[in-house]
Amino acid sequence: MKRLLLVSMALPLLVGCTDPAAEDGSSEGADTMTESGDGDGDGDGDGDGDGGSPVIANIDGVVTDLNGDFLPMPRVEFCGPISPDGFVMSCIPFPVDPATGVFEIEVKTAGLWNIKVLGGAAEGRYPTGQAFQQQVAADDNISLSPPSVMVPEVASVTDLTAVTGTTTFDLDGTLALTFDPALTQVGLVATPAAEVGASEVPESGWWLTEVPEFGPIIAAWTLYPFGTKITEGSFGIEVNSGLGLAAGETVNVFEIEKDNAAIHQVASGVVSADGNSLELSEVGEGLHELTWLLFTQ
Repeated sequence: MKRLLLVSMALPLLVGCTDPAAEDGSSEGADTMTESGDGDGDGDGDGDGDGGSPVIANIDGVVTDLNGDFLPMPRVEFCGPISPDGFVMSCIPFPVDPATGVFEIEVKTAGLWNIKVLGGAAEGRYPTGQAFQQQVAADDNISLSPPSVMVPEVASVTDLTAVTGTTTFDLDGTLALTFDPALTQVGLVATPAAEVGASEVPESGWWLTEVPEFGPIIAAWTLYPFGTKITEGSFGIEVNSGLGLAAGETVNVFEIEKDNAAIHQVASGVVSADGNSLELSEVGEGLHELTWLLFTQ
């Protein structure tokens, strides 16, 4: 099992939990973890997954894209509490006002939680997501905005429906992933991904500024569909850029797990002799989920 790196609460972070819509912003299915009952996880009809416990704390924020504009079909999920081994008890959806991007979370159990923020694909827009940890105690009133929780988008996607076998996909001219589309899974319904995309995110769109124990982030990519998993092996990573570093300098690559917002190292490497690419080697289980790729030195 991967070593769990808990995100420091002193840092700005990523957000969410799952609703009955798809994790990837489409309508392909959901991966909300709930208990039996009325479809919201608690059987009490109020959608809070807690059996009617009193509200002990509140969290509010605003969701936008990188330009400060509102997202199509924005969604927020509150996932937790997160156990020491990374297990998430449930994911509770909370509404986002589509006209203002405002959301409010009513917390009924103290502890470490993951806030997951997503957008839906619509009108040629492909929002990805954010996922970050938040410690919550009784009587907390936590405001995540300003600034807004910004969900990046990918400019275009690659159609996977006619692709068979392991293939390398150039996603944005710099980042390429190698995988077999048949071995991908979107949501708990195990539907293979029909498309894939990626976009490098400017520093203004990062929720994290550093990876604990490894230092400042120097580059970041967001991936679509957000949360897509590989069922066998791992996604191969190629980066056709030296990220502004000198030949021979080292890099570390991390992913963010969408359900508990844990950060895992997936690769390490060096800048090539010509300075135009990264020579990467897989670390641990490698990249197994398409959310964010974070690069440090």
